[in-house]
Amino acid sequence: MEKHVALSSGKRNLMEGLDDKSKAILWYLYQKRHADIEELSEAVRMSHYEVLSRLKEVIIPESERIMGKPIVKFEESKIDRVSGEKVLFSWWVTDDAPVITNNVELFEEEDRIVIIADLPGLRLPNHIDVSANYKNGVLEVVIKKEEEYEGKKR
Repeated sequence: MEKHVALSSGKRNLMEGLDDKSKAILWYLYQKRHADIEELSEAVRMSHYEVLSRLKEVIIPESERIMGKPIVKFEESKIDRVSGEKVLFSWWVTDDAPVITNNVELFEEEDRIVIIADLPGLRLPNHIDVSANYKNGVLEVVIKKEEEYEGKKR
């Protein structure tokens, strides 16, 4: 069963500007969220070298030109937020790309868990609205930003 992926106008413009082989790579990643080089090579029937060349020399530069940021990123280790699975050495679509930091501390106390995260460059108000979900061993904390702190005017 094929997944249907809705594309924003920026993503549509990107897809329209790519050659067929680059489109195949990006479309596969849109559908799967992530894939390692072996899986990508098999899915689009290209060599590892050709897939990597298209990612680094065509897809990433073109997405930066059209959308202002790379649409795919290589990650050595990342948790799939949908499945909760730890995925190693894979290419990911960067939609809703998280702020990545290695400066996170977790303290398990008697009646609570405290998470302290260093988030350089991120501006938030002192009082924030927080929600959290826990699934398959993965804790997701969502912080609602106030408009004045988003760094952009609406």
